[in-house]
Amino acid sequence: MFRFSLATLIALPIVVASFDLAVVHPVVATVLYFSLAAVLVLYGLTAKAAGTRLDVESRPGLVYGVGCLIACVVILLCVRTLQMSSWRFREWTTQHRLKRTGYKMVLEEPTYGKNGQVISQRYRWER
Repeated sequence: MFRFSLATLIALPIVVASFDLAVVHPVVATVLYFSLAAVLVLYGLTAKAAGTRLDVESRPGLVYGVGCLIACVVILLCVRTLQMSSWRFREWTTQHRLKRTGYKMVLEEPTYGKNGQVISQRYRWER
């Protein structure tokens, strides 16, 4: 139970950072995840081929690393799918990305109707 709790405490920030990275910089996230996957796969293949003691001792870490990587890739795919399918999620990710990169949302003067009601409220992004 302690190992599971410790693993959860270690994995939770990785997953949250993965979500933020997938929203703000999806291309960087894709390159990072697939390069990590290549390193882990090559390490697993070379350790198996060598048949050394290192293979036996590092297997739980390798399994845990692959599990975290799979979770991060699933998050990346979910974020991309939601951005493609959901207008509200796409709008939220755009706002989140621009706020994280230093832009501010500035509201423009609203368009009023005949009775003084607000018809549309627009905004623009400024550095």
